[in-house]
Amino acid sequence: MVKKGILFLCMTALIFGGCSGALKENENEVTPDFVLTYAENQAEDYPTSQGAYKFAELVKERTGGKIEILVNAGGSLGDEKSVIEQMQFGGIDFARVSMSTLAEDIPKLNVLQMPYLYTDADHMWRVLEGPIGNDFLDSFQGCGLEALSWYDAGARNFYNSIKPIEKLEDIKGMTIRVQESELMSDTVRALGAIPVPMIYGEVYSGLQTGKVDGAENNWPSYESTGHYEVAKYFTVDEHSRVPEVQIVSSYTWNKIPEEYREIIRECARESAKYERSQWKARESISRQRVETEGCVITQLSPEEKQRFQQAVMPLYEKYCADYVDVIDQIVESARVILTEDKTSMELQLNPQNLGKIILKVTEQEGAVTAKIMTQNAVVKEALEAQTVELRQNLEQAGVKVDAVEVTVASHEFEKNLEQNAEGEKQQGEQQEKEKGRTRRLNLNDLSELSGVMSEEETLAAKMMAEQGNSVDYTA
Repeated sequence: MVKKGILFLCMTALIFGGCSGALKENENEVTPDFVLTYAENQAEDYPTSQGAYKFAELVKERTGGKIEILVNAGGSLGDEKSVIEQMQFGGIDFARVSMSTLAEDIPKLNVLQMPYLYTDADHMWRVLEGPIGNDFLDSFQGCGLEALSWYDAGARNFYNSIKPIEKLEDIKGMTIRVQESELMSDTVRALGAIPVPMIYGEVYSGLQTGKVDGAENNWPSYESTGHYEVAKYFTVDEHSRVPEVQIVSSYTWNKIPEEYREIIRECARESAKYERSQWKARESISRQRVETEGCVITQLSPEEKQRFQQAVMPLYEKYCADYVDVIDQIVESARVILTEDKTSMELQLNPQNLGKIILKVTEQEGAVTAKIMTQNAVVKEALEAQTVELRQNLEQAGVKVDAVEVTVASHEFEKNLEQNAEGEKQQGEQQEKEKGRTRRLNLNDLSELSGVMSEEETLAAKMMAEQGNSVDYTA
C-alpha cells in the first residue's frame, strides 16, 4: 500500500512537473502581432519555395516572433494570376511570382524579359542589382503591390515531344504552351510556332495527350514536373531569362509598422541570395537527371541562334522601342576613337540581338563625316531619329560634325567585317607598336582602358558597365 502511495506521488510529481515546465515554456513564447500568408506555386523542395521558407524564417527571427509568415507551397492558394488579383485586395499577403504574369498589369516590366536580351546570367544580375533593377522595383507602386527582391528562375528553353529543334524551320507549326503573357505568345508566334496559353498544372496532361506539342521553361521545372517523361526533346536556346520577384500586398504593407518594414526588405534580399545558390545547385542536378533518363539535348549553333534572334527583332519595336539606347554608346565611344585623321570602329550592341554597327569617321580640315552602317532597320530608325541629337552631343564634346549618314547595308556590312578581320591579321606586329592608335577594347574590362582614356572617360565607362551597358569596339 505504501509502495503504491509512493508510486502515485512520484507519478503525480512527474505529471505536474511536466505541466509546470510546459506552462513556463508557453509563458516564454511570443504571441505574433501578425500572422501572414505567402503563396508559392512550386513544390516544397523547389529553389523558389526554399527561398520563401528562408524568408519566413528570417522575418520571424529578426522581428522577435512578432511577424509570422506561413508559406503555402504547391499552388494551394491558386495560380499566379489569381494570387496577384487576391493580393491587390489584401486576400493574400506575400508571394513569389513570375514577372511574365506581372507584366500584364505593369507593361514596363516587359523590357526586362525581352527574348534573347541577356548574354548570360551574370549580365542579367548586373542589370537587376544596379540602378535599372531598383527603378523597376519602384515601378510596382500604384498597382496594389510592393516589390521586395528579385529571384532567379534561370533561362527558359524549348522542349517538345516530336523532334529535336536544331534550326528555325524545326519549330515552325508546332503548338507550344506559354504562360498567360502576351509577350511570350508573340515570341513563339514570331518564331513560326503556335502559342497555346495554359495554366502550369495542366501542361503535363497537355503534352501527354497531344493538346500541345511542346512547352518552354527552365531545367528545374522541366525535371521536377516530369515534363521530360512526355517531351524528351530539349533545345538549349535560352530565349528568355525571366526574373521572378517577391512581392507583398500594399494593403498588408500599409498595416505593418514602419519599424518592421526595413527588416522585411533586408530579409527578402538575403533570402534572394540564398535562393540563387539553391537555384544554381538544383539546375545542375536537374540537367544531369534528365540526361540520365535519355532525353535528347540539342544546343543551337551560333548561326541558328542568330536566326532565332533576328526573327523576334520586331518585338523590340512593339514592346520597348525607347529601350534601344544606342546613342549614348556611340557618343561615349567616339570621344576615344577620334584621334586620327581617319578612323573606323566596329561596335557590338548590348543586347546582342541588336547586332553590330560599323562607324566610319573621316576628318578633313577639322570637320568630321560619320557613316553608320547597321544590321537591321530597328537600329537604323532609332539612330536616324536621333541624328540631330547625336551631332549636337559630338560637337559639345569638341568634335565638329559635317554630316551623319545611317544605312542598313547587309552586303557592305559583311564586306567590312571581312576587311576588318583581314586588316587585323595583316597588321599584327604594327598594331602592337601603335596600341595608342588601334586596339580592341571592352568597356566591361576597365583594366584595358588604362592609359587610353582620361579619368572622366573611364568614369563614364564604369557607370555604363554598372548599368548593364557594354560596347566592344576596334578603333
